[in-house]
Amino acid sequence: PKNLIFFDHSEYNIYKLQELLQKKYKNINCKYLLGSTSSFNDLNLLFENNHIDIVYHAAAYKHVPILQKDNLIKSIENNVFGTHILMQLLIKYNIKNFLFISTDKAVRSKNIMGLTKRLGELIVQSYAKKFKSNFNIVRFGNVVGSSGSAINVFYDQIKNHENITLTHKDATRYFMTVREAVGLVLETSTFSAKGNIFLLDMGEPIKKIDIIKKMINLSGLS
Repeated sequence: PKNLIFFDHSEYNIYKLQELLQKKYKNINCKYLLGSTSSFNDLNLLFENNHIDIVYHAAAYKHVPILQKDNLIKSIENNVFGTHILMQLLIKYNIKNFLFISTDKAVRSKNIMGLTKRLGELIVQSYAKKFKSNFNIVRFGNVVGSSGSAINVFYDQIKNHENITLTHKDATRYFMTVREAVGLVLETSTFSAKGNIFLLDMGEPIKKIDIIKKMINLSGLS
């Protein structure tokens, strides 16, 4: 790519990303911008001051217990209204290529997080249909090693000999690697479709409790 722009509300995450990329990719021009997708003004400045060809939208709160109990309004503001604001500005600045990063939790949602992501999908599809733009959606399962992955939490709990927290003994997820997730995003970007939802064939969903038991065994514990 000629230019990469990273836009995030977390100063720490932007700092860590900059630290990583400056070591590995010195020949790519990168910008690191602080702001919120829930702010019309922040996003308007982003598009006004940069020539942007394609947008990847992954900004979402995604930790189910946090959103479910005490932060319903913030989860809707960030995951739903933030997406709506972004779509309005994509049209205003004539951005033709857009990819919305969604989740398998959006399918027949059993929690608030999944419901907000499903609403985000519907917003993207409505704009794609109305403006006939190349706006698409890709759904992920649990990306092992990502910031929102339950695997990281289980690993830390096992390492520290703590009780392992599980929402429900029958809870299941699809699991995929970071490499698979990135490959899916980049491949989906090349498709000329309008409002489609793309999914990786991730096989059968796996019970989280089975993953936990395997992790415990692999750690030499019981």
